[in-house]
Amino acid sequence: MHKVPLETFNKLMAAVLVTAVVVLVAGRLAASGDVSLTVWGDRDLWRALSVPDHWPLYGPEINGGMRGPGGAFYLLLAAILAVGRNVITVNIAVILLFAASVLLIGVFFARRVSGLAGALVAAALAGSVILGHALGVWNPGFILIFATAATLFGYAFLVDGRALELGLATAAIAIGMQIHLQITQVALGLILAIVIYRPRLTWRHAVAVVLGLTLPYLPNILASSTRLLQTAGSLPGDASTNYVFWEFTRLQAKAVLFANLFGGSASDFAGGGLWVQVPLLAGDLLALVLAAGAVIATVYRPRKVFASAPVGLFSLILLVTAVTALVSDLLVRHMVAATPAAAALVGLAAERLMVSSQRRGLAAQAASATVVGLFALRPLLAGIAGFSPSPFQVGSVAAQTEIAATLKPTFYADRDAFEAHVAEFRLVEPHRWAVTSNGIFNHMSFLYQTFPATNAGTKREECLAVVAKTDTDGDPREELAASSSLAGLGSVFSEPAASSAHFLYVPYTTRDGNCLKTFPNGYIPTAFEQAYLAADAPAATKLADNAVVFVAAQPGQRDPTGIEIRGVDTGYVAVLHGSLLRGYTGLYFRTIIAPVLCFADEQGVHPLRFSNVSVGSPQRATLAPWRSSVFSLPNGRYRVWLIGADGRQPIAIREALGDLSVPAMRAAVPSQQSAEPPSECFSTDRTIREEGR
Repeated sequence: MHKVPLETFNKLMAAVLVTAVVVLVAGRLAASGDVSLTVWGDRDLWRALSVPDHWPLYGPEINGGMRGPGGAFYLLLAAILAVGRNVITVNIAVILLFAASVLLIGVFFARRVSGLAGALVAAALAGSVILGHALGVWNPGFILIFATAATLFGYAFLVDGRALELGLATAAIAIGMQIHLQITQVALGLILAIVIYRPRLTWRHAVAVVLGLTLPYLPNILASSTRLLQTAGSLPGDASTNYVFWEFTRLQAKAVLFANLFGGSASDFAGGGLWVQVPLLAGDLLALVLAAGAVIATVYRPRKVFASAPVGLFSLILLVTAVTALVSDLLVRHMVAATPAAAALVGLAAERLMVSSQRRGLAAQAASATVVGLFALRPLLAGIAGFSPSPFQVGSVAAQTEIAATLKPTFYADRDAFEAHVAEFRLVEPHRWAVTSNGIFNHMSFLYQTFPATNAGTKREECLAVVAKTDTDGDPREELAASSSLAGLGSVFSEPAASSAHFLYVPYTTRDGNCLKTFPNGYIPTAFEQAYLAADAPAATKLADNAVVFVAAQPGQRDPTGIEIRGVDTGYVAVLHGSLLRGYTGLYFRTIIAPVLCFADEQGVHPLRFSNVSVGSPQRATLAPWRSSVFSLPNGRYRVWLIGADGRQPIAIREALGDLSVPAMRAAVPSQQSAEPPSECFSTDRTIREEGR
């Protein structure tokens, strides 16, 4: 056998790699309906709905809760939602932006190095394990295209020195900053590369940088330049406080996370057996070796090994990422911006290896073909998997759409009503049911709001348990009533009220009228919170219709807690409100163990207990709004305290809310806050008389 002519061989190898990438993109598009909506994606799509009415000035929250300046992300989402107001449309957009990133990086290096180099880099990016786990309907899924542009334009500037390329890299970073702060890793890598390579800088470059930074923030500048400067000024400190811990722990986990930039997770294809597992592991090892070799080459012999010295930019971006991971507690979603640099480094090193060995005969070409096969295997397998039918998942958008289609027309037309009444129960052990934790998944505020079936008259008051039919065997009501999640609430279950393809819907009532809840999204305010509990609101009292709202600010947190006391036909009822009490969002949330409202006047003390539960517990689904029983209170003027224990910190809650006058329903924040509530507030044998008990 004779070796294939070099040019023909390289074209053939590039075609194999391109085919694998095309199969991957096609497979992802085929599986675009198999998507989950995280708490963050739910938040982002919800905010994008309001863009026509409210120009966005801020991006998504960082871990500490602060939102960076710039609304480019929500403008992008709003443009996508203009095509179709559903989650699958947005997921398709994520896939197309991913494909655009792969195409951009492939064409870039095909034109600057060779067609084979472009195909190798594109395949390395397309098959990234990080992207396989991080891309989706949330802000890390949209950062890739801007990270790719910033990386490539930064490289082009270092090679060519043109001001336009520096300006485009800066603009891509500025837009990316409005989506996810991880793109600062690319920015820092580029700054280090400029310091090391010292390209000639002129006033044109300064103008390009200023324009690149200014244009993406122009809406903020025009709307409120003062707030832009204030937010931008505090952002570095807040980001460092929330991400940089200077704790050199979990080193093995961090090393694995960083190694995932070059491969890993062969278990995703465990069903393929050793013939799949071994090549995948071999490809991962090859990528690690190539990356290490490329880093060494960029330090010692850059011009001899690569076409241009600035390939070291990619090594610097990875260095910044590694250091960031070392001093912080990064997760997979924080690594997306570094994947283009990793792919470029590995792909270019592979191309140099193949080119340097291909002139040595048929064996060298066979080795090169093996390298290409290893690069193509992961995207090819992932693409083929996308064409396989996926089993129904109870936490998927398909499941959530089914629930909305059943409940919105005939149970709860309003989103707030749906979230306040509905909980999903799962069979956790034989004959034992529990609510599913209200965690990262299981959110559908956007989906419920945009689902087309509406009926403004639908307003049922009973609670509702949603159970998967695969968990049921006969009538589940007796076992549901015995669930530990409902302990102490006095639940009574009725006949199932509805059924859909995969779920059964069982109404129930409780002694106090409270419902377990697993669908609220703490990022998205309820109508009550929008009206009375604005972020950063100071302690205050507000009047509502035959009601008083005490606003209790919590030190160190932007969102206050609301305590509503309203008159009803037979007395009064108290309700705890607030986003911090509505479940886990990835940020701080509040849990109050056994909350008590204590009313003190000249005649004595009247404690009111909200059942013996932890309000705000996502594990128990005892989320706000959470109400007391109807109670009576003698006419008079009272000092009111909120008493309990913080379920997440070893501290007692002793909040003096203000003064309340009944039956006039007037209130005021006292000029002097009492240091401690009366000791009688903690009595276990004295409680307000509760009506109907």
